[in-house]
Amino acid sequence: MNAILKKIRNVIGAGTEPQLPQRAAAAVENTWVMMEFTYDELVSNPGDFTLFITGDAASAMKEVAGLEIEKLKPIPGRILAKCKELGFWHKEPTDFLFNVQNVSREVCWTVTRIVPPMILSGKTVAKSVTVFLPTIREEVSEMKRNILWVGHVKGWFGSDSKERQFSKISAATIRAKYKTIFAHELVHIFATDEYKPIMKVLGLDLLELLTDSIVMATYYGDYKGSDSLVKAGFMDGLGYMVKLMNGERPKVTDPAQMFELAYQRAKRIITECQELVAAAAMPQDPPSV
Repeated sequence: MNAILKKIRNVIGAGTEPQLPQRAAAAVENTWVMMEFTYDELVSNPGDFTLFITGDAASAMKEVAGLEIEKLKPIPGRILAKCKELGFWHKEPTDFLFNVQNVSREVCWTVTRIVPPMILSGKTVAKSVTVFLPTIREEVSEMKRNILWVGHVKGWFGSDSKERQFSKISAATIRAKYKTIFAHELVHIFATDEYKPIMKVLGLDLLELLTDSIVMATYYGDYKGSDSLVKAGFMDGLGYMVKLMNGERPKVTDPAQMFELAYQRAKRIITECQELVAAAAMPQDPPSV
């Protein structure tokens, strides 16, 4: 993880070549049963979705990533709106849960199935965006070390004003990454579910790139004017896009340049996927006589 930050570190000093994790094949097969918990209705868009959040998830996201409830609330609505705009929404109401589990996994977040489905506030909830707490704690610790190292090398320390500014940028960088990962999982919920027909049309690799591309299209304007370090945090949340860009543009190390190149690439991926989905939906020509 922390691929962009590690890449910066490699260029300006010693470090190891970043290896982006692949999504574990088992991740899409995760099932679990939650027994007793407290929850709140985080946000609801009647007829489209309701997102519930457990109390421990709310506490953990604030503690680990600095993401308070108010920063999470707008994300599902914005992601759904973009999925609809681009023509990828699966057009089914979706009620789901946001929770944490105190177990380690290869990935820090994933979409899991709840078996059997649970009833919350009269709604049937069969899916969850799940955060694996030990994994995300380890990731954030590594990310903080990389940010501090970059800040030291770039001269962000030495005066109170610089250190205060760096502290704000550091916190914003971490928030950006995990808001982005949350958004990625929401795109899976609303549009790129591996169990929907779109999976057969695009295949897993392109489906994941489309998922990152929709997030990029949603938040490009939000981060366009941000500090390069914050852009690096945002891009670190788009693991599949970063891996693609590192393969296509291996010499690009500036987060701002990578951000712009990834946005242009995301637009092409979205167009390609729109065309593939449209072609798959077209009736077949009758056989020639």
